[in-house]
Amino acid sequence: MKQPTPVQRHCIPKILAGQNVFGLAQIESGKTAAFALPILQHLSKDPYGVFALVLTHTRELAYKLVEQFRAFGAGVNLRDTVIVGDMDMINEAQTLMQRLM
Repeated sequence: MKQPTPVQRHCIPKILAGQNVFGLAQIESGKTAAFALPILQHLSKDPYGVFALVLTHTRELAYKLVEQFRAFGAGVNLRDTVIVGDMDMINEAQTLMQRLM
């Protein structure tokens, strides 16, 4: 990625300024980076003060997003977990608690 895509140019500055955004773009247009990079930027400045919840409509996309967060956030203290429907809620709650501590 050499230059930001249109969705990134629209979203990243607003997210960094603390504004809510709505981004709509084609597949493979950089949407994940448009919200992941500002989250990770805040995390790099304050590793204990950032909490983000990313919601998606499919289990597959949830796992893809967490992989991308891990790749983008390799240099910061990123702790994450994926929680999806039809899974053992007790195990998911325990995993989430471990990530928060």
